[in-house]
Amino acid sequence: MRRRRAAAAIALVAALLAGGAVPAHAARGIPVTTAPARAHDFHVSYVRMAVEPRSVTAVVRIFTDDLIRTLVQETKASTVTLGTAAVHAQLERYLARTMPLRANGRVLAPRVLDSGEDKDMWWIAVSWEAPAPITELRFRAAQLFDVFDDQQNIVKLLHAPSKQESSFYFAAGGTDERTLRF
Repeated sequence: MRRRRAAAAIALVAALLAGGAVPAHAARGIPVTTAPARAHDFHVSYVRMAVEPRSVTAVVRIFTDDLIRTLVQETKASTVTLGTAAVHAQLERYLARTMPLRANGRVLAPRVLDSGEDKDMWWIAVSWEAPAPITELRFRAAQLFDVFDDQQNIVKLLHAPSKQESSFYFAAGGTDERTLRF
């Protein structure tokens, strides 16, 4: 049952991705071991988030080289193997700290469902379960702010029951949270 829910959540969020098809090899969970890749001129992540009555599911898309640099800095390792259970556990701890979600005033713990490569981006499917129907959601998207002083994070949120869509922009240096009431 839990596997089916996770697969359904991944399918829901994957359907929300605009132009971001999930490669078949990544969906099978084949790990990718890599070192920092080429640099780019800007640092940005994209988050597609869907709020269901008792859960929030998201796909976080981050440049692969930025994610590797962040995880290497976090773990003090020389390399990381993306897509592994160990890295998923590290991502859960990292997202709990940098992308906190509170539903109805209660802190929710992120659970990485899957992750994979899509061109020069790495996608991470994440789920947060709430003990009661979500009527208020508070969140912040500060991923990679601790690594890049020009980091920008864009969040597109869909409240599935009402079909209400909202977009949010977070920039490094900002500490504000966003609050939505449904």
